[in-house]
Amino acid sequence: MTLGQALRSQRSSNLDVLRVVLAVSVIISHAWPLALGPGTPEPLEGLTGRSLGGWAVGLFFFMSGMLITGSATRSGKTRFWTARARRILPGLSVALLVTLAIALASGAVPRFSEMVIWYLRALSLVSIEHRLPGAFAGNPFPDVVNGPLWSLFYEVAAYCVCACFVWAGCAYNRWAVAVLLAVAVSGALLHDLIPGRLGVFAPLFAAFAFGMAAYLFREHIQLTPRVVIVCLGLTALLPWQLAVAPVA
Repeated sequence: MTLGQALRSQRSSNLDVLRVVLAVSVIISHAWPLALGPGTPEPLEGLTGRSLGGWAVGLFFFMSGMLITGSATRSGKTRFWTARARRILPGLSVALLVTLAIALASGAVPRFSEMVIWYLRALSLVSIEHRLPGAFAGNPFPDVVNGPLWSLFYEVAAYCVCACFVWAGCAYNRWAVAVLLAVAVSGALLHDLIPGRLGVFAPLFAAFAFGMAAYLFREHIQLTPRVVIVCLGLTALLPWQLAVAPVA
């Protein structure tokens, strides 16, 4: 079976199961520093150089790369962005209200204007704020609320790059895909030298770009035990920035 056949099959809903597993992995991974304090190693961090939560976020971006590329190739601009907004904003708006309620119950004492600004900043995805004064004051991470939301900005940024790539007619040009991967891999390997948000974005986009390539070449990717063995070998040999692809 090829990846393309698997994605077209009725069993492709297993992707939803993977999303739940990855989300739970992030929760488990974050539990260590949240309970024991900043700097506490998270699961897998010492063994692989990347925490369980870090691997999960990378795999999320790989899956998004596959699925968003498929959506961009099938949809016009309006339909594509409407679908993205409908998928993200309603759930995010409710999650922020729940987060705010829990923060207030924990002892947060923000002014009303601070709450409104916090909510709107997070909903905009551009400048997500993770602090509310007084929230969880007795915890090792005082004032911090719903930190995992940080990745949403970078995910939407990856959507923008993907959409531009597809609508520019590059999706089925092998050389264009090769250049995209080369740039993404270079950025991921050199991310420590890249300042600001771009340095954070680089390894995440590499995972996303590998997902894009996986979708575009889905009919050529065989899902067989031999491929699994090769991927396991590559995972052990590659740096974590690139090992996300064979793990995925």
